[in-house]
Amino acid sequence: MLKGVSIGSRAAYLKPMPRAIGHRGFKAAAPENTIAAFKAATEAGAEALETDLHLTRDGVVVLCHDETLQRCYGNKARVRDLDWAEISKLRTLRAPHQPMPRLIDLLEYLNQPGLERMQLMLDIKVFAPQPCELSKPPVGVPKLLILLRHTMTPKK
Repeated sequence: MLKGVSIGSRAAYLKPMPRAIGHRGFKAAAPENTIAAFKAATEAGAEALETDLHLTRDGVVVLCHDETLQRCYGNKARVRDLDWAEISKLRTLRAPHQPMPRLIDLLEYLNQPGLERMQLMLDIKVFAPQPCELSKPPVGVPKLLILLRHTMTPKK
């Protein structure tokens, strides 16, 4: 039985839990957090996708789990220390070698017919040199991201 949930003036119907969630896409079929992995997850029947968001130095929202590019892309740099022009040239170490997608790339994919009901879970990774109060976000970090954040602090 479907349960109605009021969202604004429309009603949305949610399936009972548990849901099939493509965590970072379908990592067994393609490199994690790539459009190929998300396509594989939707084709395998996932009802929702989960991904991780980072900001590049020039403010582009990209899909990457780790703070650095080492594990997936073989580059020791941190995502926040490179511009999109630099990151867009990287390819995953794992075949099929894929570029790092932007959030807009994933949203464009999900805008295709047949994917309208796909749910998207976003793990927003915001680097803060030290824990901060919501009223005083780090320079360059929008307050909205602070409210939704998953703060990563440096390891000591």
